[in-house]
Amino acid sequence: MPRRKASPPTDPLSNETLLRAPIGICHVEPDGALSFANAALALLLGYGSIEQLIAERDSRTLFHEVSPAHSVEALAAGRISFQNAEAFLRMRDGGSRLVHIDGTMLGDSSAARWALYVTDAGREKEREVELARALAELENTMQTIPDILYTLDVEARLVRWNRKLETATGFSAAELQHRQGFELFREEEKPVFAKAIMTAFASGYAEFETFLLARDGNTIPYQWTAVPLEDAQGKVVGLAGAGRDVTEWRRNEEARARLEETIRNRAREWQLTFDAITSPILLANSAGKIVRLNRSAKDLFGDVAFSDVAGHMLQEFADHEPWATMLRLVTGKEEETTAEAYDAFTGRTWSLAISQALLSTAPNAPASDLSIIFARDITRLLELQETARRNEVMSTVGQLIVGVAHEVRNPIFGISATLDAFEASFAVDDDARQFLEVLRGEIGRLSDLMQELLDYGKPASLEFHEGSLSEVVEQAVRVCAKTGERNRIEIVNRVPRDLPPVPMDRRKLLQVFQNLIDNAIQFSKPEGGVEVHAATIERSGADWVAVSVADSGPGFPEGDLPRIFEPFFTKRRGGTGLGLSIVQRIVDEHGGRIEATNRAEGGALMTVFLPRER
Repeated sequence: MPRRKASPPTDPLSNETLLRAPIGICHVEPDGALSFANAALALLLGYGSIEQLIAERDSRTLFHEVSPAHSVEALAAGRISFQNAEAFLRMRDGGSRLVHIDGTMLGDSSAARWALYVTDAGREKEREVELARALAELENTMQTIPDILYTLDVEARLVRWNRKLETATGFSAAELQHRQGFELFREEEKPVFAKAIMTAFASGYAEFETFLLARDGNTIPYQWTAVPLEDAQGKVVGLAGAGRDVTEWRRNEEARARLEETIRNRAREWQLTFDAITSPILLANSAGKIVRLNRSAKDLFGDVAFSDVAGHMLQEFADHEPWATMLRLVTGKEEETTAEAYDAFTGRTWSLAISQALLSTAPNAPASDLSIIFARDITRLLELQETARRNEVMSTVGQLIVGVAHEVRNPIFGISATLDAFEASFAVDDDARQFLEVLRGEIGRLSDLMQELLDYGKPASLEFHEGSLSEVVEQAVRVCAKTGERNRIEIVNRVPRDLPPVPMDRRKLLQVFQNLIDNAIQFSKPEGGVEVHAATIERSGADWVAVSVADSGPGFPEGDLPRIFEPFFTKRRGGTGLGLSIVQRIVDEHGGRIEATNRAEGGALMTVFLPRER
């Protein structure tokens, strides 16, 4: 019989769908030729392609000769469809394969065109065996599970359960059959079970705890779950769920709760001890992240919470001390374990020590990358040392002043009186008067030096009151205005009038700013200017008012900056070298700081930092 080229099927499903179907499908024409086949059928019969199957087989050669009665005509027997008919199909290698065939007539009976749907009967039997084995394994697994598994009907009667329910309660399988689930709980817990059933039916899931009532009256705490059980049509026919003995879990929970309470108590004790240490202590990792700190360390950051500091990087606070030095100790490559840090804004000096944190005592444990940083405020110690040094200097200066006053004041007075008598007794021409004026000028310098020595040497006596820095600076500018005009220097006061008040001895602070402005005038170039600025700032958790005086001179030589405030150090002709030393002492007595720097655009800059609170 000539082979017919495959034609598109008239089945409502598309060719693409039929070709990809997981079961074998073919179309048989009225003359017996195969007009369509899919890949599943070709694979089932051992053909390499659909075209090869259609080219070599028709309906008469498709069925194996051992079963000639299994032809399409015999299977159909005048029907328009048939189901689950067994037949042997011929394999390409000559063998046979038992299959199940469902057939549907396409079109009217006169055309007798068929669509055959083929499934491997051998594979189905294998699946049945596999399913039976899987069910047996599931049953064995259910019986060995340490939890209780159960199913109930819609009236809450037991339908199925595993062996654990029998061993837990002591009831036999016969005694449990169709027993009400309510009978397995104590009387006071039956409402809990009833509510769980309603919840499971309503929402699809329920979880509850009860005591399982055993045959001997003992009770065991159990945690249960329940879900609705549906049949093949989706109708709810009962409940299924599981129960777990939580006796050991409860013991563990109680032990865990006791352990947690013990740990919390120990942690509180440790925290109280940690926070009671007055020196700041931090734990930081090698990247500079703050992991832990005590209250003293937290207070260094100001009025903040622990969460505002812990977990942050030291880098965020490294614009001032002691954090910058801490960051260097933690992240530096040098084997540095101690350092000192000085905060110029607060005037505090810190002694820092770093050591490795021992967080684990387990053998072969990796080295911790956490470091403990101890900080000790040695400001007071250094102040006492500096005070002792200054007292020693002051004692020497005081003795010098007494000696100078005793030995020099009378000769100075005598020289001055002699000059006055000389001028009054003799006819003095202009040339001689010029020499007299020079002598009087030098005597005045000696008198000024004596007064500055007395000011520097005598003990401080300050009276503090809240006052306006704006008014003090304004008064200092007025006092120095004449000197500025004489030197052709313009003094520009840019200090805002709304500066907050600060504790001050007004007379002493006036002396400070007069001295600074006068120095700025002396060092500024003619036709230059002196500017005074002020602003409020925050440094190291404290509020400050900063007042700066800038001149238009050459600035400080870099080598002179460390010595600017030393007594008797001066580069100004005619200066005594005590003016800035006196200024520094007055600022120190106000709890402030003074800095000397050079401006980038040229000229010197003197900045006084005064605290808003003593």
